[in-house]
Amino acid sequence: MHSLDTLVAARERQRETFRRMTPEQRLAVAAEMSDEIRAVAEAGIRHRHPDYSDDEVRAALVAILLR
Repeated sequence: MHSLDTLVAARERQRETFRRMTPEQRLAVAAEMSDEIRAVAEAGIRHRHPDYSDDEVRAALVAILLR
């Protein structure tokens, strides 16, 4: 179990890190995180549906995103 003060301290450190970044750096981090989440979602779809083609995986991802 995590202690609440540790979580709060970690969250504040993360905020400070983002505050020191330029807008361009924050945008780059956001784009990278978005790509990583998309890859994880696609991997989950492939795991649940190993028979899906690449097009079917993309269609399933779009369906999830549009919910």
